[in-house]
Amino acid sequence: MSEEFSLFTEEQRLAYCGACSLAYGLYMAGIDTDQDEVARKIGRRGGGYDEHELKRAANKYGVRSEFLLVDDKGKGHSFAERLRKHLQSGRPAVLLNNHFGAFKHWIAALGYVEDKQQFILIDPNDHDPIFCRWSERTLIQNSWNEDDAPCEKCHGDRTIPCPTCDGNDPGCRRCDRNGEVRCPDCKGTGIDASEPDQYFALLLDCPTRWRMTEDFVRLCEAGSADTLESMTSDILEVGILSTPGEKLSTKGRPFAEILDENEDVVVEYSWKWTGVENEITKADVREQYRDYRIVADAAGLRLPDGADPTHLVAQMTALMCAFIWSDGDL
Repeated sequence: MSEEFSLFTEEQRLAYCGACSLAYGLYMAGIDTDQDEVARKIGRRGGGYDEHELKRAANKYGVRSEFLLVDDKGKGHSFAERLRKHLQSGRPAVLLNNHFGAFKHWIAALGYVEDKQQFILIDPNDHDPIFCRWSERTLIQNSWNEDDAPCEKCHGDRTIPCPTCDGNDPGCRRCDRNGEVRCPDCKGTGIDASEPDQYFALLLDCPTRWRMTEDFVRLCEAGSADTLESMTSDILEVGILSTPGEKLSTKGRPFAEILDENEDVVVEYSWKWTGVENEITKADVREQYRDYRIVADAAGLRLPDGADPTHLVAQMTALMCAFIWSDGDL
């Protein structure tokens, strides 16, 4: 069941971590895309995309973004706080991390669970488990990126042949006795100085469809009888048909609250009136009902003032009857 419900089933191509992570973030905002389409937006294949290419690709989807860069290792808490506030506003990010040590890697940062004080991330190269749950301390530890790429000019040797004598004049005052001078690009470090040591994230300015609540994260990990897309569509239709003028609102009572109040009524009557003998139990019906409640809460759905909750209850009863009649295969 978890495979049906899973938010992200696409396997990352080699070196496509940036494109895949951006696709995950855009999907959370309701933009259906994948790593190959992101690569087409970038304009080249092959992977290994940098922050500028990812930013341009996001812009081509109509999504504004900004860089969050902190180049002081001692300011990791400041970086984590700014990322947390962005995620708490309901917007995703693409995070550069050095969790693997040997190379830098892009992952998607999708939310922050308040009661657990955890950042919710997904690694496109590892879906087991689906989500990574990082404390602030773990985020800071894994997100400090030290650039160890060799300098392109001296290839890590720290020196280059003297540009004045090309290393052929023993009397040259600019070079050492080996005919070399300190590399001007890396200043003798041997490391590519164009890329600073840093904490870095690409913050996407696009509201997500679902909040990363603890219940929602657990549901994504455990799975349900239907896909997340289908369940969200069902609960939206129930909400629209329950409101005057069939128009949802950002104000009013939360759907989840109304579903909580009427759980027993819906479960009992849907179980009573179907009269079907199959492998579905009343406990299964209750569990599926609660899955819908979790999705409604994560989506932030509300019933406008003046709407009659009985319409919502009636439609949820019909939906649960369909669940029973279909033997749990919605």
